Amino acid sequence: MATGRFADTGDLGLEAAGVQTDERGFLVVDSNQRTSNPRVFAAGDVSGAPQYVYVAAQTGRFAAAEALADSAIVVRHRAARRHIHHAADRLRRDD
Repeated sequence: MATGRFADTGDLGLEAAGVQTDERGFLVVDSNQRTSNPRVFAAGDVSGAPQYVYVAAQTGRFAAAEALADSAIVVRHRAARRHIHHAADRLRRDD
């Protein structure tokens, strides 16, 4: 039985880097994937985002763009959910 997910970040020294985590160990990020340390970005499962490969890829791309440029890219998980539901509907119809 699965009882939930958590991020295994306890041994990374995040406190020393000034990076905050939530009660389950996920890194706290803003809508630009920036952590509490303005020089550290997080993406994918460790950021507490929905745990789908497409979301991880999207947040990774945005985190990299934010880290390397002064653009203001905002991650919107709403669009990812729409694609996931669309794919699930197609699978049901193909059965």
